[in-house]
Amino acid sequence: MATERWSRLLGSLATSVAVHLVILSATGLMAFRLLPQQEGSNHGHLTAVLLPPLPSSIQTRGIAESAPHSVVAPTPSGSDAPPTEPRPAEGTSVNISKLPPAENAAQTPGLLPGPWYYSARYLHRRPTPLKPIRPEYPKEEENTAGQVVLLMMINERGTVDSYQVMESQPPGRFDDAVIEAFSHETYAPGLIANYPVKSQLLVEIRFEPGSLPVANILPELAPFLGDQAKPVPLVKQK
Repeated sequence: MATERWSRLLGSLATSVAVHLVILSATGLMAFRLLPQQEGSNHGHLTAVLLPPLPSSIQTRGIAESAPHSVVAPTPSGSDAPPTEPRPAEGTSVNISKLPPAENAAQTPGLLPGPWYYSARYLHRRPTPLKPIRPEYPKEEENTAGQVVLLMMINERGTVDSYQVMESQPPGRFDDAVIEAFSHETYAPGLIANYPVKSQLLVEIRFEPGSLPVANILPELAPFLGDQAKPVPLVKQK
């Protein structure tokens, strides 16, 4: 009877100690182990051992080892590596004169070569003469009717950079009179958003016997370029 009671008491005590030790071991403060039975005893006994805290380096290493590893792409080597362009070292200068020249941009058919001179469709105000311009009627052509269409390239200052006769009927009869009258005048320059810009001025001058020549400003150049648009050859103003 006493032996059975003692066994039950020891079993209950062992169970209680085991439960507490499990809880403490979960916190990392204690561990437990079952020691072999000692001499003169019929039962083994459970012993609790207080463990010191783990060093921070070991704890950190354990956390790091448990963390998921990131996948890093392998670095290509040898022939698998893509070619890289050499870069000049810091502090070294690059000789611009030795760089390859840029390719010339192709000239779009129908556009004027050189600097861009805006046509009437792009301007907020077209270039206009500062005073009426009336070319002289050639004396040798007093009884001849004719027409000249003159294209002028006018800069931001209002002077003529270049010009071209686009149409002349009869050919060459009135060209000199028109060029002399219009190419040496000063004009109010064309404007975009109130800023003077390079612009085109297209004028038509009609000659009728017995009356003064009449000049009109035309809006578009396209009707005078023909079926196949070509760059307009210009005469530089002297």
